[in-house]
Amino acid sequence: MNLEAPPALGGGCAAPMLGDSMEKAPSSPWMPFSMLFAAISTKVSPENMDVIIGCYEEFKSKKISRGELVKKLRHVVGDRVLISTIMRLQDKLPPVDKREEPDTSASKVVAEP
Repeated sequence: MNLEAPPALGGGCAAPMLGDSMEKAPSSPWMPFSMLFAAISTKVSPENMDVIIGCYEEFKSKKISRGELVKKLRHVVGDRVLISTIMRLQDKLPPVDKREEPDTSASKVVAEP
């Protein structure tokens, strides 16, 4: 016996919406917004770049969250352009390990007993 309500009544399986509490962690690599903006600046209109830079300024001044900036960026630029740009830039990024953990082995001197 099927106890689940039909999708028209709010039952059934629904695709997760952007902003749901069960959001996944980003699967794309971290990269500076400045690097991303430079790469997309040739793919969007100057007016849209002005909107993006304005949103970024709001983010830097803590008027909007990072999530809100990303939502606005996705709305203005579009997922297709963002995905292709991020994939193209992936090869230009240094490995995450090297960015997160600086090599301090050269500065450490271990005395042997």
